[in-house]
Amino acid sequence: MLNHTQITMLGSAAIDGFGETYIKRPYGECWGADYTLMCALVAMGYMKFKCCHHAPIGCDFIRRYTITDDGREALRRACNPIEQVRNEGER
Repeated sequence: MLNHTQITMLGSAAIDGFGETYIKRPYGECWGADYTLMCALVAMGYMKFKCCHHAPIGCDFIRRYTITDDGREALRRACNPIEQVRNEGER
């Protein structure tokens, strides 16, 4: 089951016209919790890594991700509480 933060990240990609979302970090700093979250979504097959690059202005690093069809389906199920209860009953 997805937590609220994972649903938010999937939702931000789903409403984008290209199905993309990104995370960024300042130069010289470590990737934070967003990176860990995205790695978990990639491992589940809900997001796919697209590219990593420097921001045009400044020295920030940007990682872009694309939502997969499985990610859209998981988001749909997570946002439909009736179906979620039905699926819990099937287990």
